[in-house]
Amino acid sequence: MIQNKSLPSFCTSNFNVIKLLIIFAKYNNLPILIETTSNQINQYGGYTYLKPKQFLRKINRIAKNLKYKNEIMFGADHLGPLPWKDFEENKALKNAKKLFKDVIKAGYKKIHIDTGIKLKGDKFLSKVKIFNRCKSIFNTVSGNSIKNIFFVFGTEVPIAGGENKYNLKNTNINSIKNDVKYYKKFKKNFSLVIEPGLGFTNQKIYKLKMTSYSQKKNISYKNNFTYEAHSSDYQDLSSLKKLVKNNFKFLKVGPELTFNYMKAILKMEKIEKLTFKSNLSEIKKKFLGKWK
Repeated sequence: MIQNKSLPSFCTSNFNVIKLLIIFAKYNNLPILIETTSNQINQYGGYTYLKPKQFLRKINRIAKNLKYKNEIMFGADHLGPLPWKDFEENKALKNAKKLFKDVIKAGYKKIHIDTGIKLKGDKFLSKVKIFNRCKSIFNTVSGNSIKNIFFVFGTEVPIAGGENKYNLKNTNINSIKNDVKYYKKFKKNFSLVIEPGLGFTNQKIYKLKMTSYSQKKNISYKNNFTYEAHSSDYQDLSSLKKLVKNNFKFLKVGPELTFNYMKAILKMEKIEKLTFKSNLSEIKKKFLGKWK
C-alpha cells in the first residue's frame, strides 16, 4: 500500500513570519522547509538584499537562538531567468546558472527550475525551448554536487509573485506525459509542478476543483515522480488532504502567512488601544496608511 506524505513549503522572506514558523515547528517536533524565489534571493541580493548564503546564515542563527533542533531545509523556488526576463537569452541564462551554483554551494536541498518565462527576443515560447533551457541550467554542475538535492520541474503555474489573471485550467494528462518523458532524460526522480485547479488573486480565492485525478496519480506512481502544488494558500483542510492523497509531495504557501501575520498585528493594536491611552504604536497609520 502506498502511503502519501507531504510537506508544506513555506515561501516567505519575512523574518518575523519565519521566526514564528520555527517556533511552531519546534513545539510540534517537526522539520521545516523554507523556500525563496529568485526575485527574493539571488547573487545580487534580490529585493531582500540578501544572497543565498547570507539568507541561510540568518535563518540558522534564528533557529539556534530559538534552540530549534530539527532539520531546516532550504529551497529555491522558480529558479531560472525570471529576474532577468528583460535580457537576451544568453545573459539571462548566464545569471540563472550563477544563481543555480550559488544555492547549491549555500546548501539548498530542494530546487525548482522554472524556465517558462519569455525573454527579450522570444516571440513565442515553445515547450522545446523551455525544456532545453531547463536542461542547460541543470547541467551547469556535476552529478556529485546535486546527488543530495531534490529537484522540481515544471511551469504550469503563475510566475513568482502571482498574477492578476489566474488560469485555473487543470494541467492535462498529455502535457504531464510529455513533460515527464523529457525530464526523465536527465533526472530519474523529481516532483512536477502542475495546476490542480486552485489559487488566488488580490481580489479572489479559487477553491480546489480537483476532478478525474486517478489517472494522473497512477502515472506518477508508475513513473516514480510526485507532484508539487503552488499557491496552496487559503485552502481548507479537506482540499489539502485531497492534494496529499493524489501524490502531491509539496504544498506551497506564502502570501497567506504574511497576510495572517499582518491581521494578528492589527488585532493586537486594537487590544493596545483598549488597554492604553497614550504612547500608542499607531502601526496601522504608520505602515498601512500609504497604501490606502
